[in-house]
Amino acid sequence: MRCADCGLGFSKNSSEDKIFHQKYHDEVINGLHWETPLKENIFYSRTNFRIVFVSKNAPLFLQERTKRVSSMGNLETEFDGGVYDMRVNDMAALLGILNGRAVSIIVLIRMESYWRGKWENIPVSKFPTEKFSDMKRPWGIHFFWIHKKYRGTKILLEMPKAACSISGFSKIELPLRAPFSDEFEHFWKKYSPDGLTLGLPYLRDQKH
Repeated sequence: MRCADCGLGFSKNSSEDKIFHQKYHDEVINGLHWETPLKENIFYSRTNFRIVFVSKNAPLFLQERTKRVSSMGNLETEFDGGVYDMRVNDMAALLGILNGRAVSIIVLIRMESYWRGKWENIPVSKFPTEKFSDMKRPWGIHFFWIHKKYRGTKILLEMPKAACSISGFSKIELPLRAPFSDEFEHFWKKYSPDGLTLGLPYLRDQKH
């Protein structure tokens, strides 16, 4: 059988399947359980919510958890480039943790070139040509996901604000990797109505 809520197919006659489905269903509906490690790089916090910065220097188990969160978002959005990859040098992530659940992620990537302007003037090719200097390649948004249960909360604004702080840019200046989904475009137009910046990732060989 297939669960109508979480989409998992399993055998109702198998006790192992039922146990697995119960855990999977809970994480899909409420967010991935996030056990607090001994050390986290907390970028921002308020009551019951914090944003954690994860980079290639973070412990491997933290990076593996981050990959799981991004995979959940990737599966829901069907965006094939959104999974955090610990092997990529110029990639990092911001994780939103609410009441012990990972409910949001922004995958960050270093940008090499950009285009900046008004929404109505976006180039058809969406191919940025202005170069950032080698010493100033900023972080930009590669992938942004919030668990659907929490999209109506202020987390929706807190996550990109943290990304702006990390990159040192305003919301208009923060590079966004294109193409992006219609849903993301609708949100960003409301978040930054006066303009946007498209970014192209740094394309060196990034594997260890």
